[in-house]
Amino acid sequence: MQEIKPVERKRSKDSNELLRTFSAFFKEPSTMRMVEVQTGILRPNICRYVARLQKSGKIKLIKFGHCPYTKHIAGFYSTNPAFEGKAQIGLQYGLF
Repeated sequence: MQEIKPVERKRSKDSNELLRTFSAFFKEPSTMRMVEVQTGILRPNICRYVARLQKSGKIKLIKFGHCPYTKHIAGFYSTNPAFEGKAQIGLQYGLF
């Protein structure tokens, strides 16, 4: 049986978490905190994965709104292309 080196183990964990993060954002537009609660992945890691997905153009900021968990204004992101046309960027948009 071949032993996995620590670096390879870390890489596979990162790619697994990245896929889980991608899937969580695909279901519905979510904040990073919402994805943390759904998946159990730590928020700093989710922030890193969102930055990586933004660089590759696979995730979009859909709107700003109040996070159901923190009650603060936060960005709602999605990896689903179906939500791209419904982007409501801007805080003033939803106020009126």
